[in-house]
Amino acid sequence: MLAYFRGARTSEIGLRMALGAHRASTGWVLRQGMLLALIGAAVGVLVALPVARWRVASSTGVSATDPLTYAGITYS
Repeated sequence: MLAYFRGARTSEIGLRMALGAHRASTGWVLRQGMLLALIGAAVGVLVALPVARWRVASSTGVSATDPLTYAGITYS
């Protein structure tokens, strides 16, 4: 989704830059991308918690709510 939104905004950013906009004024693209990434990570963790509890029987050595595992998966 991030690639799609960036691709859709490329010409708009180019036009703004051609008309004199500074790089700092196009920071909304980064904010939009970070917002999408944070929403995706939050939804992923919310879905993963019940699934992890369901699958804990087949996992050996990892608890269903291991924060290190969630942090590693979120940032990968």
